[in-house]
Amino acid sequence: MILDIFDRLNDISRNTNNFVKDFMKELNDALKERQVTYCVGSELNEKGEFYVVRQDGSGAGKMYKAEDLPEGTHDNTVFRYINGKFKIDEKLTEERITHWEQAIKETKELVDKYRIPRSRLHDQRCI
Repeated sequence: MILDIFDRLNDISRNTNNFVKDFMKELNDALKERQVTYCVGSELNEKGEFYVVRQDGSGAGKMYKAEDLPEGTHDNTVFRYINGKFKIDEKLTEERITHWEQAIKETKELVDKYRIPRSRLHDQRCI
């Protein structure tokens, strides 16, 4: 009888321990998922779809119909996936667009800085 009680206690302890481990894993996975962002990596195509990339280093992405994404979605929109739906992260979207515009501006400035004027190109061909 006493041994039976200890066996039951061991079973309860094992089951409780497994439950806690499973719960912690599920909670950890959910928190990781909330930290992952998604970004629209294309303009709207002729089929009415955007290419959305998961930004977790995997480069994985897929096409989504525009109607399945939040209103106001455009190229470079950043999402979070919450409760089974994409939600626009306004702050990250604005930061990304600002960064993108700055990169374009700096690239143009760099190209202009090293562009050879047409007059010099003509002179070089005549030498």
